[in-house]
Amino acid sequence: MRKKAEKQEEKESLEELFSDLEKVLGSLEDESVSIEEAFALYQKGITMVRQCNERIDRVEKELKLLNEVGQDEENGHE
Repeated sequence: MRKKAEKQEEKESLEELFSDLEKVLGSLEDESVSIEEAFALYQKGITMVRQCNERIDRVEKELKLLNEVGQDEENGHE
């Protein structure tokens, strides 16, 4: 079941995650939201922030690896 959730997360772009996170934050600012709803929104927001951070970390690692490979090729190493 976890794999299915991970695949669904991958389908959503980072930009879409940020957009959804903004909506959650907007909902949290609504004074008519009950405490229970606010707590659920908070949990959802935290999950989304973690997803964003994981994706950003993965991209940073890939860029670092590509830069290292590029530097090795420039220096005549393969």
